[in-house]
Amino acid sequence: MVYVLYDDLGVEIEGSESALRELSERLLKCDDATQIVLADPTELEARGLGSAKLIKLSIRPGPVTIDRLNRDLSISGSKEKLAILAQNISWLADNVKSSKPSKIRDHIHVEYSPDHFFLAQGSLPLIVTRLD
Repeated sequence: MVYVLYDDLGVEIEGSESALRELSERLLKCDDATQIVLADPTELEARGLGSAKLIKLSIRPGPVTIDRLNRDLSISGSKEKLAILAQNISWLADNVKSSKPSKIRDHIHVEYSPDHFFLAQGSLPLIVTRLD
């Protein structure tokens, strides 16, 4: 199970190796629109972050857009661009860098910069964190 936490500045997706791999596969297999129901991470809300209830995946032309509407996270873009995001998440699931996972969590940042090759301008900054 993945958790999606957010504040006004961005979004964080957290999950185990297997949960991140499953999210990556769902991104790759999305052909139109799908929803992923999320668990309520009550113990994580103590950090002062909100938690999303759904991830809404959808195919549309263009680069990947990451957005939030109320307690839903929306990830949309072309199949080709979503595949790049999926590959980044899969890479994180398959590679552990830190020697002390209990103190330092492995993560990636997905943030827009001018001429970004797969992320749309205006997308929320995203951190994907591997918990195990």
